Amino acid sequence: MERIDRKMRRGIALALLALPVASAAAAQEGEAMPWTAAAGARFESYSFAAPERTGIERVSLLTVPLAAETRIAGRARLTLSGAWASARMVRADGSEASLDGPTDAELRVAVPVVGDWMTVTGTLVVPTGKQRLTGDELQVAAVVASDLLPFAISHWGSGTLGGAGVELSPRFGGFGVAVSGGYRAGREYRAFDGGGAYRPGDETYLVVTLDHTSGGGRAALQGGMHRYAHDGLAGANLYRAGDRYHLTASYAFAGEGRVGGAVYAGLLHREGGAGLTLPSQDLPAQNLGLLGLALRIPVDRGAILPSADGRIFHSADGVGQGYGVAAGLAAEVPAMGATLVPSARMRMGEVLVIGDMRSRFTGAELALTLRRGRR
Repeated sequence: MERIDRKMRRGIALALLALPVASAAAAQEGEAMPWTAAAGARFESYSFAAPERTGIERVSLLTVPLAAETRIAGRARLTLSGAWASARMVRADGSEASLDGPTDAELRVAVPVVGDWMTVTGTLVVPTGKQRLTGDELQVAAVVASDLLPFAISHWGSGTLGGAGVELSPRFGGFGVAVSGGYRAGREYRAFDGGGAYRPGDETYLVVTLDHTSGGGRAALQGGMHRYAHDGLAGANLYRAGDRYHLTASYAFAGEGRVGGAVYAGLLHREGGAGLTLPSQDLPAQNLGLLGLALRIPVDRGAILPSADGRIFHSADGVGQGYGVAAGLAAEVPAMGATLVPSARMRMGEVLVIGDMRSRFTGAELALTLRRGRR
């Protein structure tokens, strides 16, 4: 579920940032090859008011993401992304555990084949991340993968994955319909010390987006389904992940003075997962609700970007569910042909550990991103 959540939030953020910017014309033959690149650092830290209940006093994550995109063979786009991440967890008894290293790198190619409304995509996840984890590292990885705490990454390594898909995006006046579907498959790898070869279940997905542009705004409704085959361990079926469904509604608008903004709400549902053999176990159905508002206010050659969001996480067994609210402020600062984006965010909420045992948490996020490129 957390992977779908991050994809949705990333799409909303990119739509907001792109709102007041005119779309670039397609590169003409003989022109300089367009490209963009981004790098930065993001530090997140959460503290729990009742560590004796959660078993955790504090957890933090430092992420250094890298991404680049360029045009190849005419209008095809090639994107490469990855990150280095370092997590630290302090348990209730004062002992510590950590997990450091690069994450997997993803290579994506998008090739327009019929004008602007049909694109064929291919993805390859290269296993550059740390995959064989110790017991302490597995504990850290499980906390970072929490659906309630929106960390920048959800895992370090998932083995080699490959996929292909098709995106259709015709427009009819002010209306648009986008349909994307595809398939992802993985190879076996050793996910933890002392264990057999693990193979994640293949994924089949279908996402449909409807949008309408009118009066300086753009309304969109997106729904999607993700289905998974059995995970395997040492050649045997280990676990069947519950299917995922998500629905998101958003409205992006441009006001006076080039002020832009977006409001959004989303719901993600994961059906219960079934353990097929030891040591796997059944996992409960889960729901994640999202609600947010973000603005982009131009200032001179840059911009200020205030935002606020909330999330509610519900699990059928009650374990780990809770809520969180956040407020943040970012800025776009042009500098030497690039754009610096410093940001800060505060978050607070409550988590239900088990039974009626609850703990409040507070968190902070500091980030700095550098974007550079030409189109």
